[in-house]
Amino acid sequence: MDLFDPQFTTEDQSAKELKSLFPFTDNIKKSLGIVYNHLDEFEKFKDSKILIVGAGPSTNEVKWYNLEYDYIFSLNHFYLNSDLKNRKVDIAVVGGEVDYQSDDFLNYVNAFNPILMFELHSKWEKEKTYLRLLHENYPKLSCFNTRVYGKIGGAPRLLMLALEMKPKELYFVGLDGGPGVSVKTKSMNTNDIKHSFQPGKNNMAWEITESNAYDIYYGQYEELWNYVLNVLDHDTRLYNLGENSEYNFSSIWSKEHFPLTEEIQRKII
Repeated sequence: MDLFDPQFTTEDQSAKELKSLFPFTDNIKKSLGIVYNHLDEFEKFKDSKILIVGAGPSTNEVKWYNLEYDYIFSLNHFYLNSDLKNRKVDIAVVGGEVDYQSDDFLNYVNAFNPILMFELHSKWEKEKTYLRLLHENYPKLSCFNTRVYGKIGGAPRLLMLALEMKPKELYFVGLDGGPGVSVKTKSMNTNDIKHSFQPGKNNMAWEITESNAYDIYYGQYEELWNYVLNVLDHDTRLYNLGENSEYNFSSIWSKEHFPLTEEIQRKII
């Protein structure tokens, strides 16, 4: 199973799809493997320290909030996490599964005014009028699409977006792997599935089974880190804060290519 989206044929085609779906596409930018609508506010992210907080178990296993960072990027149900709901998230990706009219979501947006990012999803076809009205009243909206897709969730796509912002340093946590799939035992434990945003959530990606989960997640994370380390052109320093989590597939590559410093490990234990 390939990490890369077969429907992402070219950046030009992806740009057309974004423009056909979203009313806020007046400043489309295209780079290798990513297309997005650029906002002036994005300029502040250049040469900064960005922290990505994903929904994997390592988010609740380490004290990422002890680090010095400038901005937080997160996604989906981040506003339900006890360590995030009272902190400002600067970019929030709103996936198709999010109830964007729930009190929890609306209260968070009203309190912290994050930039809301949308991806291509069939849900938005039916919500074009709503998105247009939302943009008229809340202009901090944008959209993006990445060649990276696969079975490993939205956090790797958020990683692609963050790298495009050209930060000086990029910390990430909760970018782990599949629910209950252990890097240590190379197997899936259905009795130990942890989700940092939605406790109890245990649904697997389509075509993932208990018997094939480890091999598929290993293969897709191998493709991801080969792409980040050997294909993309960036000077960003990377820090995998979930490096010591049993469920963190990224650790297989981060420990070799960009291991955490002892100072960072002391701060987040």
